[in-house]
Amino acid sequence: MCGRARYIRGDANGDGRVNITDMTITLAFLFQSQPAPDCLDQFDSDDDGKVDTADALRIGQALYLHGPPLASPFPSAGTDPTADGLKCEVASGQDPA
Repeated sequence: MCGRARYIRGDANGDGRVNITDMTITLAFLFQSQPAPDCLDQFDSDDDGKVDTADALRIGQALYLHGPPLASPFPSAGTDPTADGLKCEVASGQDPA
């Protein structure tokens, strides 16, 4: 669970914005054996409790195909409102709340 860490859902690189770079980073994590981030919940764009290709697609739908917005916490930083098995120690570039 995310605990007290604050993050923006879909912001895989922790720069405070969700864009095509976050899609790329999510796919690189999945297919290029990138190390796990401190906050896997950032990568879980659809908030289904797992990180998979659907998360990268969900960002693209929200940004470029006028799909529904990403789940909370989005578009502002916050804590995860749902309990799941994804760890979230401290989001990238964030101090613990």
